Amino acid sequence: MPSLKALIALLAAAALSLTLACSPDKPVQARDKETEKDKAEAVPVEVTHPFLTSMESTLNLTATVFSENQVPVYSETTGIVEAPPLEEGTQVRRGQVLARLKRQELDLSFQMAQSTLDKAQADFSRSEELYRGRLISQDTYDQVRYALDQARIARDQARVNLEKATISAPIDGVVAQRLVRMGDLVKPQQQLFTLVDMATVKANLFVPEKNVASVRPGADVRVRSDAFPDRPFAGSVERVAPVADPATGTFKVTVALENPSLLLRPGMFLSANVVLDTHRNALVVPKKCLVYEGESPMVFLVRQDKAHKTAVTPGLSDPMNVEILKGLGPGDRVVTIGQSGLKEGSPVKVLPSAGGGNASLALGF
Repeated sequence: MPSLKALIALLAAAALSLTLACSPDKPVQARDKETEKDKAEAVPVEVTHPFLTSMESTLNLTATVFSENQVPVYSETTGIVEAPPLEEGTQVRRGQVLARLKRQELDLSFQMAQSTLDKAQADFSRSEELYRGRLISQDTYDQVRYALDQARIARDQARVNLEKATISAPIDGVVAQRLVRMGDLVKPQQQLFTLVDMATVKANLFVPEKNVASVRPGADVRVRSDAFPDRPFAGSVERVAPVADPATGTFKVTVALENPSLLLRPGMFLSANVVLDTHRNALVVPKKCLVYEGESPMVFLVRQDKAHKTAVTPGLSDPMNVEILKGLGPGDRVVTIGQSGLKEGSPVKVLPSAGGGNASLALGF
C-alpha cells in the first residue's frame, strides 16, 4: 500500500499534467472572444471608390439680356400710313415691308418728273443737232443741256420720294415697338418702329474685383431663365471692362449668348455660371466624405475592416463632389456614410451602398 507522501505526489503530478494540457486553449479562446467583441462593436459604414470626371470652377452671377443691334426705323418723307403696319413681335427679314404711305401724289409727282425729263431729253437731242450745224449758240446749247440735267435730278428725286413711301426693315430682327397706326400722318424723322436683332443677344455680368482676374474672353458661360427653367443656354465671354464701376467696385463683363429659337428676349433676368477653370480626368469623391480636424480636411479609408484617417488635399468642387489632388488613389475605399463615429483603427462593417457602386464599376473595381 503506497504511503501518504507517495499519494500526494501522484495527485500533484496529475494536477500539473491537467494544467499543462488545458493551458494552450486559453489564448485561442481569448482571441475568439476579442474577435467576437470587435464584430459586435464594428461601426456600419458605406464606402465608395474615387472616380475620374471633369470638374469645373464656376462663378455664379445674375445678368440682364440686351441686344446691341437695336435699330430705330424713321420716316423719311411726309405721308399718311396706308397699309396696316406690322405688329410688335413679328419676325422680319431685311428689306421686308413694315408699312406703306399713300402714294397717289408721289406717283403723280414721279410721272410728271419723268414726263419733264422726256421732254428735256428730246429738246437736248434737237439742240445737239443744231449745235453741230452751228445753228445755235454755245449759251443756248448749254442752257438746254443744263435743263436736261435738272430734269434728270428731279426725276430721280421723285423716284426716291416714291420709294420712301415704303418703309422697309433695315435688318433681320423682330418688331420690338410699333409707334404708328393706319391713317396716321407721319413726317420726316418721325420714329415708326424699333427692330431688335435677337439671333445673338448679349448679357452684362458684374464681376467682383476678387474674381475678375479669373474671367477671360472666350470663357464658357451657361445661363438659365426662370421662363425656361429646364433649358440651359450657352454663351461665351466677349469682353471684360478694363476699369471698375466706381459706384459698385465691380467689372462689367459682356457675354454673347446663342439664341437660335429667339427665346431669350431683351430685359430678361438670367442666372449665369461663368466657367473659371476646368480639370479633366480629376480624381473625385463625394463632398460628404470629408471630415475636418480643425481646418484640415481628412477622409476615412477602410483597410482590412479597420478605419484609417487620411489627410487629403482638395481641389475644385461642385455642389456634390470634390476633387482630391493628393492623398487618395483610385483603388481606395473611402467612407461616405458612418464616419462621424469613427476614429483611427475603429473596426468597421461595410454595408452595401444605396448607389450600387457605380463609381467603382466605372473604373473597373
